[in-house]
Amino acid sequence: MARAFVGGQPGAFVPVTGLRHPTGQFALLGVSVLLFLSLVIGRPLLALVRRNMSVQPQAADAAQWVLWGAAALSLLFIGLVVVAVLGGQSALLTGQIPLLGAWPVLFGLVVVLAVAALIFTGLAWRDGYWGVYGRIHYTLVTLAVWAFIWFVSYWRLLRW
Repeated sequence: MARAFVGGQPGAFVPVTGLRHPTGQFALLGVSVLLFLSLVIGRPLLALVRRNMSVQPQAADAAQWVLWGAAALSLLFIGLVVVAVLGGQSALLTGQIPLLGAWPVLFGLVVVLAVAALIFTGLAWRDGYWGVYGRIHYTLVTLAVWAFIWFVSYWRLLRW
């Protein structure tokens, strides 16, 4: 614990670590974005490669598309936030943020798809969709979507 005098008043400062520190939060967001990209880019590529291979159950295919949608919409949301930030502080302060009305709709869709992905994660492990590595990847991307939801909620990105 560090002690300091600010404006003549004594105070104590407690170090912030882990996910309470912005560095930890943005590291979590960065890992989430990498996992989103691995699915959003990797799924179509894998579909092209495995075009003529064995057919997977319809539920497994639906699970892939649900998580793909959640990851793609999360990336779109992040892109809109980046555009707003690059628009300058005046855009943030005045509320003149591009497509601000779309943010809650996108986030709501991400939450609905995240709930479905969580259910599909349980089904994937129970019914043995894909291989073990495929199920691990699916689980990690599902957790990344939930980490993204936590991040947006923590930073109150929908309350501008």
